[in-house]
Amino acid sequence: MIRFYNISKIKYLKKNQVKFKNFLIKKLESFFFKTGDIFFYLISDEEMYNLNFKTFGKKYYTDVITFNLNIENIISCESYLSYNRILENSKKFNLSVNNEFYNLVIHSILHLIDYDDNNSVNRKIMFKTQKEWLNEFLYSLK
Repeated sequence: MIRFYNISKIKYLKKNQVKFKNFLIKKLESFFFKTGDIFFYLISDEEMYNLNFKTFGKKYYTDVITFNLNIENIISCESYLSYNRILENSKKFNLSVNNEFYNLVIHSILHLIDYDDNNSVNRKIMFKTQKEWLNEFLYSLK
């Protein structure tokens, strides 16, 4: 089950919510994973800063924090997305706000299936896959 909380801040997101959830489930199944409890929370920059500090001792803003709760091949998580970072990143990367939201959710999911961005080689692979998934989803909306 995939659930999004506090997404009402992003205009039109509810319109494609079911399609996006189904897309993610199919992508996970293509990697032989099952969908467990996957929760995404849209929070403020201040809440994200506090979460980052309390959890990791880091004193900076970030766009997404995902807590991996996987059990074997069952994908589960709690993921927190900064609404303010989504707005900023959408301008920075020339994406719509909705598409940046989808992008960060995909980024979180990729971390859960063992993609990583901890070095330049892994980052390149992860971001390439992230872009492919985003483009595939956006194409499916046409």
